[in-house]
Amino acid sequence: MKRCGSSAVAQGIGLFLMGAITLPAGGFSLWLVFVQPENRTETIWGIIGAILFFAAFAYCAHRALIRGVPYVQYDEEKLVFHPSKREERAIRWDELREYALRIRIVPWLGLVFSFSRGKGKRPYEFPIYWSHQGFGEFCRQLKKRNLWREIEYFGKIWE
Repeated sequence: MKRCGSSAVAQGIGLFLMGAITLPAGGFSLWLVFVQPENRTETIWGIIGAILFFAAFAYCAHRALIRGVPYVQYDEEKLVFHPSKREERAIRWDELREYALRIRIVPWLGLVFSFSRGKGKRPYEFPIYWSHQGFGEFCRQLKKRNLWREIEYFGKIWE
Protein backbone atom coordinates (compact mmCIF):
# COMPACT_ATOMS: atom_id res chain seq x y z
CA MET A 1 0.00 0.00 0.00
CA LYS A 2 1.12 3.52 -0.74
CA ARG A 3 1.32 6.00 2.11
CA CYS A 4 0.55 9.71 2.31
CA GLY A 5 1.75 11.10 5.63
CA SER A 6 4.47 13.02 7.39
CA SER A 7 7.91 11.50 7.84
CA ALA A 8 9.53 10.74 11.18
CA VAL A 9 12.12 13.45 10.48
CA ALA A 10 9.40 16.07 9.95
CA GLN A 11 7.68 15.01 13.17
CA GLY A 12 11.00 15.21 15.06
CA ILE A 13 11.73 18.68 13.69
CA GLY A 14 8.24 19.84 14.65
CA LEU A 15 8.58 18.47 18.16
CA PHE A 16 12.03 20.07 18.51
CA LEU A 17 10.73 23.47 17.36
CA MET A 18 7.75 23.24 19.70
CA GLY A 19 10.10 22.43 22.58
CA ALA A 20 12.48 25.24 21.60
CA ILE A 21 9.61 27.73 21.84
CA THR A 22 7.52 26.48 24.76
CA LEU A 23 10.08 25.10 27.22
CA PRO A 24 12.14 28.33 27.56
CA ALA A 25 8.92 30.35 27.78
CA GLY A 26 7.63 28.04 30.52
CA GLY A 27 10.99 28.26 32.30
CA PHE A 28 10.87 32.06 32.14
CA SER A 29 7.36 31.97 33.59
CA LEU A 30 8.59 29.84 36.49
CA TRP A 31 11.54 32.20 36.96
CA LEU A 32 9.04 35.08 37.31
CA VAL A 33 7.19 33.12 39.98
CA PHE A 34 10.08 31.83 42.13
CA VAL A 35 13.12 34.02 41.53
CA GLN A 36 11.73 37.44 40.67
CA PRO A 37 8.30 37.75 42.34
CA GLU A 38 7.53 41.47 42.27
CA ASN A 39 3.88 41.35 43.20
CA ARG A 40 0.96 38.97 43.37
CA THR A 41 -0.27 39.71 39.83
CA GLU A 42 3.07 38.73 38.25
CA THR A 43 3.12 35.55 40.31
CA ILE A 44 -0.35 34.55 39.11
CA TRP A 45 0.51 35.33 35.47
CA GLY A 46 3.76 33.40 35.83
CA ILE A 47 1.93 30.32 37.09
CA ILE A 48 -0.66 30.57 34.32
CA GLY A 49 2.06 31.02 31.68
CA ALA A 50 4.06 28.04 32.95
CA ILE A 51 0.97 25.82 32.93
CA LEU A 52 0.00 26.89 29.41
CA PHE A 53 3.47 26.55 27.87
CA PHE A 54 4.23 23.18 29.47
CA ALA A 55 0.74 21.88 28.59
CA ALA A 56 1.21 22.93 24.94
CA PHE A 57 4.50 21.03 24.76
CA ALA A 58 3.01 18.01 26.54
CA TYR A 59 0.10 17.90 24.04
CA CYS A 60 2.46 18.18 21.07
CA ALA A 61 4.74 15.43 22.42
CA HIS A 62 1.74 13.18 23.19
CA ARG A 63 0.32 13.69 19.69
CA ALA A 64 3.63 13.06 17.91
CA LEU A 65 5.04 10.23 20.02
CA ILE A 66 2.14 8.34 21.57
CA ARG A 67 -1.07 9.01 19.64
CA GLY A 68 0.50 9.53 16.24
CA VAL A 69 0.00 11.96 13.38
CA PRO A 70 -2.84 11.21 10.93
CA TYR A 71 -1.96 9.61 7.59
CA VAL A 72 -3.58 7.75 4.70
CA GLN A 73 -2.74 4.45 3.02
CA TYR A 74 -4.25 3.42 -0.30
CA ASP A 75 -4.01 0.89 -3.07
CA GLU A 76 -6.13 0.00 -6.10
CA GLU A 77 -9.01 -1.35 -3.98
CA LYS A 78 -9.33 0.75 -0.86
CA LEU A 79 -8.38 3.84 1.07
CA VAL A 80 -7.39 3.50 4.75
CA PHE A 81 -7.54 6.55 7.03
CA HIS A 82 -5.37 6.38 10.16
CA PRO A 83 -6.45 9.14 12.60
CA SER A 84 -4.02 7.71 15.20
CA LYS A 85 -1.62 4.79 15.61
CA ARG A 86 -4.30 2.44 16.93
CA GLU A 87 -7.29 3.53 14.85
CA GLU A 88 -8.04 3.00 11.18
CA ARG A 89 -11.02 3.35 8.86
CA ALA A 90 -10.95 1.45 5.59
CA ILE A 91 -13.21 2.54 2.73
CA ARG A 92 -13.34 1.13 -0.78
CA TRP A 93 -12.75 3.71 -3.52
CA ASP A 94 -16.19 3.19 -5.05
CA GLU A 95 -17.85 3.67 -1.64
CA LEU A 96 -16.00 6.91 -0.83
CA ARG A 97 -18.75 9.08 -2.32
CA GLU A 98 -21.29 7.46 0.03
CA TYR A 99 -19.25 7.94 3.22
CA ALA A 100 -17.51 11.25 2.60
CA LEU A 101 -19.87 14.19 2.90
CA ARG A 102 -17.41 16.35 1.02
CA ILE A 103 -13.77 16.76 0.09
CA ARG A 104 -12.45 20.31 0.22
CA ILE A 105 -9.20 22.15 -0.37
CA VAL A 106 -7.92 24.42 2.37
CA PRO A 107 -5.09 26.49 0.83
CA TRP A 108 -2.90 26.70 3.95
CA LEU A 109 -3.58 23.09 5.00
CA GLY A 110 -4.25 20.67 2.14
CA LEU A 111 -7.26 18.41 1.64
CA VAL A 112 -9.94 17.79 4.25
CA PHE A 113 -12.30 14.82 4.06
CA SER A 114 -15.55 15.23 6.01
CA PHE A 115 -17.36 12.07 7.15
CA SER A 116 -20.76 11.72 8.76
CA ARG A 117 -20.91 10.45 12.35
CA GLY A 118 -24.67 10.10 12.35
CA LYS A 119 -27.72 12.28 12.38
CA GLY A 120 -27.39 15.41 14.50
CA LYS A 121 -23.63 14.97 15.14
CA ARG A 122 -20.85 17.15 13.83
CA PRO A 123 -18.98 15.50 10.92
CA TYR A 124 -15.56 13.97 11.49
CA GLU A 125 -12.88 15.81 9.52
CA PHE A 126 -9.66 14.15 8.38
CA PRO A 127 -6.85 16.42 7.07
CA ILE A 128 -4.20 15.48 4.52
CA TYR A 129 -1.49 18.12 4.48
CA TRP A 130 0.32 19.57 1.44
CA SER A 131 3.64 18.77 3.13
CA HIS A 132 2.93 15.05 3.53
CA GLN A 133 5.15 12.70 1.60
CA GLY A 134 3.18 11.18 -1.25
CA PHE A 135 0.63 14.01 -1.45
CA GLY A 136 1.10 14.48 -5.20
CA GLU A 137 0.67 10.77 -5.90
CA PHE A 138 -2.46 10.72 -3.73
CA CYS A 139 -3.93 13.64 -5.71
CA ARG A 140 -3.18 11.79 -8.96
CA GLN A 141 -5.04 8.79 -7.56
CA LEU A 142 -8.03 11.04 -6.78
CA LYS A 143 -7.94 12.34 -10.37
CA LYS A 144 -7.73 8.78 -11.69
CA ARG A 145 -10.84 7.87 -9.69
CA ASN A 146 -12.71 10.99 -10.92
CA LEU A 147 -12.96 12.30 -7.35
CA TRP A 148 -10.92 15.43 -8.04
CA ARG A 149 -13.88 17.14 -9.74
CA GLU A 150 -15.88 16.88 -6.51
CA ILE A 151 -13.35 18.75 -4.40
CA GLU A 152 -14.58 22.08 -3.08
CA TYR A 153 -12.33 25.12 -3.15
CA PHE A 154 -13.71 27.98 -1.05
CA GLY A 155 -17.24 26.60 -1.45
CA LYS A 156 -16.97 26.11 -5.23
CA ILE A 157 -16.43 22.82 -7.02
CA TRP A 158 -12.82 22.55 -8.24
CA GLU A 159 -12.62 22.11 -12.00
